Amino acid sequence: MQGKRGDLNGILRHCWCDYRGGFDSVICLMSKVKEKNGIIIACVLLLYALNRFALKEVVSIPILSYLLKCHFNDYLGGIFIIAYINIILQHSRYKQYRIHTLLQAIVVTLLCSIVWEFVAPYFFHYGTSDLWDIAAYMIGGSTYIWIQQLLARRTAV
Repeated sequence: MQGKRGDLNGILRHCWCDYRGGFDSVICLMSKVKEKNGIIIACVLLLYALNRFALKEVVSIPILSYLLKCHFNDYLGGIFIIAYINIILQHSRYKQYRIHTLLQAIVVTLLCSIVWEFVAPYFFHYGTSDLWDIAAYMIGGSTYIWIQQLLARRTAV
């Protein structure tokens, strides 16, 4: 029994991310790079819920109200998709393809937004196509890169 507990402590101390076992994968999720993406996703989901259930109804400043109702969730979607893709890539053999640059983020969010804005409405009739939403997704993806750079500077200091 003691040997098993010692092994567990060894796993907790060392993150063997090459091993794809259940508990090991959970431990690897807690490493620095993935933790930042997880925190970013949690913040995005919190802001989305806040906007969906409160801000849209409360804010009465015309331009801000319009942005919250029409484009803020798309902006958050741009941040979310890049963080989510990076988490998936981190746990695959394609770690080297994580999204690190502004150009990569813009291209990925552009491609995703074209699918969401122009292809998805053919399958989901409640969707509408809007070019400003594409801009919001790309600005969100750019914001993700800015957040990562800010976090990198903060941890380097």
